[in-house]
Amino acid sequence: MKRILSCFLLCVSVLVSVAQDNGAITIGTVDVVESKILNETRKVWVYVPGSAQTDIAGPKSYPVIYMLDGDSHFSAMVGLVQQFSRNALCPEMIVVGITNTDRTRDLTTSHMPNPIPMMGNAVAKTSGGSDTFLSFIEKELMPYIDSKYPTQPYKVFVGHSFGGLTVMNALVNHTHMFNAYVSIDPGMWWDNEKLLKQAEEVLKSKSFKGKSLFLSIANTLPQGMDVTTALADTSLQTQFFRSIMRFDAVLQQNNENGLRYSSKYYANDNHGSVPIISMHDGLRSVLDFYRFSLSPQDIEGFSAETLKRINNHYAMVSALMGYPVTFPELMANALAYRFLGEGRLAESEMLFSLNIKNYPNSFNVYDSMGEFYETTGNKKKAIELYQKALTIREYPSTRTRLEALLKE
Repeated sequence: MKRILSCFLLCVSVLVSVAQDNGAITIGTVDVVESKILNETRKVWVYVPGSAQTDIAGPKSYPVIYMLDGDSHFSAMVGLVQQFSRNALCPEMIVVGITNTDRTRDLTTSHMPNPIPMMGNAVAKTSGGSDTFLSFIEKELMPYIDSKYPTQPYKVFVGHSFGGLTVMNALVNHTHMFNAYVSIDPGMWWDNEKLLKQAEEVLKSKSFKGKSLFLSIANTLPQGMDVTTALADTSLQTQFFRSIMRFDAVLQQNNENGLRYSSKYYANDNHGSVPIISMHDGLRSVLDFYRFSLSPQDIEGFSAETLKRINNHYAMVSALMGYPVTFPELMANALAYRFLGEGRLAESEMLFSLNIKNYPNSFNVYDSMGEFYETTGNKKKAIELYQKALTIREYPSTRTRLEALLKE
């Protein structure tokens, strides 16, 4: 589809979808899940990449980000995924934002019946439901999302504050649920650092091979206090900060358990401002293996060896993500058309052929290869490819080109 794919730096995903009936700009849908485990109705906000709706490229399926406090962070996460996937920093991904009903109940890891000084002496009567909430996610929400949307098995779990605490609970006690974890300034202080103490033992003995974690730490220090002073302090006002720093040290020390781990301290961000920059850095960290780019020199000297390097890279990505990942269809198509326009026929044919191999159910790959053969004067092959494309999807311009060739 040359008129659509005219440049290599193509926007693979759309930034927004526009509802035609009322002109509203939307980035997702609100789904309702009836939970027997929680005994309540839960709402989730779901974003599906725009390429899932297009009928130009072939059908696609996507890894999934599960985002706690979805009503607060959904839009920011969707924006990051859109920008990153457009620039091949991460795959296109479905984002599931889980909204709250009883946040303290769902996102705290143990019950604290007495007044809690860190919470202004409030009593968290329903606290301690994190394990039950994770059971809801695993046994009800994930099957629902998998049944309704085009998902792949790779899953990322993201949470902030108490949400970050539940992310850590999932990593430590329910490790199988997710492939990657982003814990943003987590409340590791909860219940006299009970989960932190448990994690110290688990991290020494358990294998986390194939798992990734990014931990962010905000500057929650009292005014005028530096990190060194805070770490030596024993007062309540520094416990939030100290507990995360202690957890970071534990993670750093246990570096032979297979966990791919990184952390970052944000000296210029507080607990409220740290989520967006942490989501940015967290996705970049846990998906750092995904990035692939072709330099101007690579494009200028494109050859079978370049193609081999592309295939090797995506074979490595596939192994890490647990499902086949290939060079993006529209990106390969755009570069192939560029080469065709420059008269670099061998390179163009390589990429069009790669797309047919990688995306055999796509109308677009056969239509584009048909244009290649039509342009290069192979009428018989062009007719064959256009006919193949039209068995997948009827498209007016393809039908017109085919009929013109048949009349010649």
